[in-house]
Amino acid sequence: SSEVFARIWPHLSASAQRADKPLSLALLDVDGFQVLREELGAMAVEGVLEWLSETLSSELRRSDVVTRWARQQFLVAFPGTDGEGASIAAEKALKRVARHSLPAVADGKLELTLSAGVAEADFNRDLDALLGLATAALDRAKSAGRNRVARHGEGQPENGGVHRILVAADDEI
Repeated sequence: SSEVFARIWPHLSASAQRADKPLSLALLDVDGFQVLREELGAMAVEGVLEWLSETLSSELRRSDVVTRWARQQFLVAFPGTDGEGASIAAEKALKRVARHSLPAVADGKLELTLSAGVAEADFNRDLDALLGLATAALDRAKSAGRNRVARHGEGQPENGGVHRILVAADDEI
């Protein structure tokens, strides 16, 4: 939950600062959440969100901290990882999620995708400011389409740091 993450964050930040290591955040949001909620209902969507939490936790490193942040959002802390590395890890997680079809309550399978915004801590900002940067990056990813990762920071490519996640049948996880 957001309260737990807010308690953990100062320790993660202080540890990274002492070790002179990077620390990044990714804010992940379920694409088309409202439609999903209307089609499946609140109980079924809660099961999907629990599955997402488990999938993200299993896809990422043990040292990464995954928490449910808001109704359809997850926040991931990447200790020892810069913004580029966190973007790569988020892309892998998004591919993993997009590759799985979940049983739907009615007909067919449920195709699920996420979008993500990534920001690297510079230790001059508090958690709220860093979340603002990740949220702005997430907004860029969402406005560029579904199933994308955008990163806040310098040296971004001409597309504004937004990367579309392509999932092919022969992609490795």
